[in-house]
Amino acid sequence: MNSTGLIQGGDTSTKNRLSSIGRKQASKLSSKYLNYHFDMAFTSPLERAKETAEIILKNHPEARLEIIGQLKERDAGVFAGRPAQSMREARKSSGISDGEFKPEGGESWFEAGGRVVEYIQGLVEKYRKTSKNILIVGHGMIFTYVFMWADKFDQTLSNKEIYDHYHPSNTAVTEIEVSEEGEPKIINLNDMGHLK
Repeated sequence: MNSTGLIQGGDTSTKNRLSSIGRKQASKLSSKYLNYHFDMAFTSPLERAKETAEIILKNHPEARLEIIGQLKERDAGVFAGRPAQSMREARKSSGISDGEFKPEGGESWFEAGGRVVEYIQGLVEKYRKTSKNILIVGHGMIFTYVFMWADKFDQTLSNKEIYDHYHPSNTAVTEIEVSEEGEPKIINLNDMGHLK
């Protein structure tokens, strides 16, 4: 959802760029990681995520940015570009849970989050026995699901309070360490210190 309350998920948001506030936030994040080393970086193909990653990486030419389709935001189907309230009302009237509600032409939160977790599990398997520092830039709704997975929380048990605990604000930083056995552990969840 953007600052005007419109849903941006899915393929229709590839043209949505960062706002001036978003660019300022990404620049502050870039400054925070000025002396940090990234070995590689992956981003959603949606324009606002690519812009964020490029701003963060402007001082990290050694980190090649890869655009990954599996990291895109949840496809909101017929609700893309419409007020977020319209999808909330449709979900409520359907009687289907938030996680299982699948808009026409779109995907459910469980499907979108599962798609991203599957991709990240592939990265974990590939790099777990290395000391690579990997930057992943994506979207709040699906990364809420990812952070629950990393914290070994069953997403089907989520309620609003739990969802809000894991849900990142724009440019929030979550650091996850992965053991050699491939076990993720959240070290820092949704840090916003760079905006202070």
